[in-house]
Order: sequence, then C-alpha cells, then structure tokens
Amino acid sequence: MHQLKLLPKPRPASSRTLELPRSRFSIRMEKDLDFDPLFFRHTSAIRRELKRFQPDIIHITGPSELGIFGAFFAWELGIPLAASWHTNVHEYAARPHGLDYQQTRRPLR
Repeated sequence: MHQLKLLPKPRPASSRTLELPRSRFSIRMEKDLDFDPLFFRHTSAIRRELKRFQPDIIHITGPSELGIFGAFFAWELGIPLAASWHTNVHEYAARPHGLDYQQTRRPLR
C-alpha cells in the first residue's frame, strides 16, 4: 500500500492522505519491496489530488512506483522535484547477492 501525503503550508494538521493499494499482480523485488506493474491505474486520482492541492514542490523518496509518478507529475505540472533515497546501506550490503566481491575484482596492470 502506498500513501500519497499532501501537507499544506499554513496548517500541517490538515494534511490529506490518498491510499493507493497495490494490485494482486505486484512483483516481489526484495523481502520488503514490491513493484506493481499496474500502478498506472492510479494516474487520474493522483493527478486530481495534485491539481487540487497545488504543491510548491514534490518530494520523492526512492525509485518505487510512487517515486516514478512523483517525477512524472513534477515534470508534467512544472513543479520542482526533490528526490532522496532512504535505505539501510550497511544492512543491504551485507545481504548475499550471488556474487563474491573477491571474484569480481580484476588485478591492476
């Protein structure tokens, strides 16, 4: 489930949340990361909320479906975009990925 949070400038206590469920066709990418190839079905709802809210900036936090939409709508609507990727690098680096670092190194010549 993705949440699109809209936070107004004058009164953050009056924020809105748009619930965007994933479809049953979501693909498991990692233990805590799914990708929904049918997420585009939310295009109209996201566009409608963004036009109604009129944000000064769009902030995305990773290359998820919602991040892709955030970048697209920032471009389409001419809204500045801020992007960051929040991850636990040391935990991710410790996961086995099928490649041994020692095997991937090439000797310097």
